[in-house]
Amino acid sequence: MKNAPTYFGSLLKEARERKGITQDEMARELRMTRGSYGHMETGRRKALTPEQARIVSRRLDIDMLTLVNAMGFRVNVPGFQNETEIELIREFRRLSPEAQLLILRGLRISP
Repeated sequence: MKNAPTYFGSLLKEARERKGITQDEMARELRMTRGSYGHMETGRRKALTPEQARIVSRRLDIDMLTLVNAMGFRVNVPGFQNETEIELIREFRRLSPEAQLLILRGLRISP
């Protein structure tokens, strides 16, 4: 796994900038100071409460599994044994609902 604090910080920063949200806005939504939020983006802090994690996940469109892994917690997904399989789940979840449906339909079609 990538260095957790650095990966966590860059994940937050890239997602926040992609959404056009300021650090001040995110800090307010998370009920923390802008300085504390800034520490997360620089990797000096990597902890979120469960409620803050839900806010970040929804507001920045970051899959919760990705977010929790980026904070440095190892998540075991029943039925999946390695990081490659888990990453495939993450990528699938990032797709639009229409694209997911096409893939699921394709998986049901037998030759």
